[in-house]
Amino acid sequence: MFPALVSLDLITVQGEPLFLGTVVDITARKQAEDALRQAHATLEQRVQERTADLQRLTGELAVAESRERKRLGELLHDGLQQYLVAARLRVDLLQRAAPSEDHRELHTLLAEAIAASRSLTAELSPPILSTDGFLPALRWLATWKQNTHHLTVQVTADPSAELARDATKTLFFRSVRELLFNVVKHAGGQAATLEITRHNESMQVVVADHGNGFDPAHLPAMRATGLGLASIRQRLEYLGGTLDIGSAPGKGSRFTLTVPFQPSY
Repeated sequence: MFPALVSLDLITVQGEPLFLGTVVDITARKQAEDALRQAHATLEQRVQERTADLQRLTGELAVAESRERKRLGELLHDGLQQYLVAARLRVDLLQRAAPSEDHRELHTLLAEAIAASRSLTAELSPPILSTDGFLPALRWLATWKQNTHHLTVQVTADPSAELARDATKTLFFRSVRELLFNVVKHAGGQAATLEITRHNESMQVVVADHGNGFDPAHLPAMRATGLGLASIRQRLEYLGGTLDIGSAPGKGSRFTLTVPFQPSY
């Protein structure tokens, strides 16, 4: 009887004796490892889903912000500016009927208010972006930077590199404008280049300067400087695009923005 009990408790694996208790331990360990791998895969999938949701929400917020900027720009253009122009015309009539220093001062103040309102409208959402397209808007932006901030921007554009969707044009245009503003605010230079090209099914815009430059490795610590590069990158990722940064202290900066012609949203 006793030898039979031993034969039940003992098996042979590859010629080596192995107790059933050891087999049970190996099976339990394998089941635990399988469960751990499954839990890890589930967690990774949830992280990817949450990341995708966050990216989508970020993009939707950016689009909503762009639409609100456009609405406010239209309100300024069609409302406030018209009232200011009408008031200036009225003051001009009064000046012709009864010339006075007060009328001249009112005319000057109203002219300054109209100019400020038009500048704010252009900052919020330039009408040329909707009426004429992305490339003409970039050329307008270059002229506006020259007149407003004394920044000379040389524009080189491939005529075929035109965006069709309003949301894409608006978000991409805002990104380029912010990069040019960074040149004015941080680079310390008076000139920049803007190159727009088409590569197969994507469009690329390169904003470059020969200003102060910086170390891209220090970007996380530079958030307080207001570069806004994180928001630009998020905006482009929502469009299915990318932002590549090349810079070094004292050697200027080069920002390459790429988006597909048919972003997935």
